[in-house]
Amino acid sequence: MVTRALERGATQLVALRRFFHDGWGDRDVIERFRALARHVPAVEPVEMHWGRPVEGKRAVVLDGEFTSPVVELPEQCRTAHMRLVVPTGGAERVVVLMAAWNEHGYGVRAQLARRLVGRGLATAMLENPYYGSRIPGGDGHPMAAVSDFFVMGRAAALEGQSLLDTLARNGAPGIPASAALGVSGFSMGGNVAAFVAVMSPVPVAAAPLAASYSPAPVFLDGAIRAGIDWEALDDGGGDPEERLRAALADYSVLRLPVPDHTRHAVIVAGREDAYVPAEAAERLHRHWPGSELRWTREGHASLRFLRRPTLIRAILDSFDRKEAAGA
Repeated sequence: MVTRALERGATQLVALRRFFHDGWGDRDVIERFRALARHVPAVEPVEMHWGRPVEGKRAVVLDGEFTSPVVELPEQCRTAHMRLVVPTGGAERVVVLMAAWNEHGYGVRAQLARRLVGRGLATAMLENPYYGSRIPGGDGHPMAAVSDFFVMGRAAALEGQSLLDTLARNGAPGIPASAALGVSGFSMGGNVAAFVAVMSPVPVAAAPLAASYSPAPVFLDGAIRAGIDWEALDDGGGDPEERLRAALADYSVLRLPVPDHTRHAVIVAGREDAYVPAEAAERLHRHWPGSELRWTREGHASLRFLRRPTLIRAILDSFDRKEAAGA
């Protein structure tokens, strides 16, 4: 009963604040980024700036920032912000946790980070462009236009790629450069994590959680479609649903090469997930031969908030699978 109420409430919340209310936005950006999404980009090194560490009994927390490699971002959100949580005494494993849809700040992921600290794993959490401290201004949902979503998605993936490159080259406070690296995320964060995994400059453990291979089936076939401002997208240029599906379908992990380390990935999906269709998770799994797909009976919200041990186990097992193979 609690699970069903949680799912129903989460679904109803989607329609309260419409996104894409400014329509398609910059069409040149959409077309350029559709083409760029079909190729693995070269890594752009970034210069990390660390703040003052805050020491606790079990962990050290510190914030960092760097300039995003995506110049199309509005000036107000060009600076990428992240939070690092390291077990006291340091760590030999670190996972980059990408942000979910409409996730402002680090609150939800910080709860996972606290549990991972107890298992000796450090966590690096990137804040998505257009969210939290990176909101460019204005009213309504941060995703005002379709072009904003394309810029945000590409920026999140490239920033994750650059962060992994920095960790592999230089390590971080409490984390040696030799540390094992991984990437994970929930929902949209899981989709972005899948992109980061195939774009990574080094082999990584990967755990996409409640993730699709592309935003297309999530936006068009899942509950989140109720939040789209379809009237704003109906500009007389043809069926807005089919045009949006075609545009988002280009942003797909299935279009990218499959690095060897993805065979060690652990993918988690919910059979009652109203946001991410089952086929979307299955297609990602099939595209990564050797990966493990773990089904749960939960829906989207209940998996995220009530089954955190399941998510933690998947992240840890992705490292174990990779290391057991000597990768």
